[in-house]
Amino acid sequence: MTTPSDDGRRMTVQDFVGLLMEASEQVGGLTAPIELAICDGHDQQFIENVQVTWQHAVDEEGKVVIPSRDMFVLILGHWHRGESPGRIQHGVATDVDEELREMIEGGG
Repeated sequence: MTTPSDDGRRMTVQDFVGLLMEASEQVGGLTAPIELAICDGHDQQFIENVQVTWQHAVDEEGKVVIPSRDMFVLILGHWHRGESPGRIQHGVATDVDEELREMIEGGG
């Protein structure tokens, strides 16, 4: 499955809903549960508390950008410092990566 960001453009709500509709067709329809995970290139960190809201665009100093048409939908994985955001699913090569890292760092 490709996403609009694959061609360098920013994903829209319409694009995102379309991808959700495609995925829902594969897993039983619109009543199927959703999981949100962030991939770091090796592992997936599942986020249990997710908020969907909207926000004005802000500049580097955190000031709201005017005009107000610069707004976007925000999907926010939310957790507090010291709490676990959710379970981690390790990638298939995690053990191999760790062994390789130890060999390189250990010089052997």
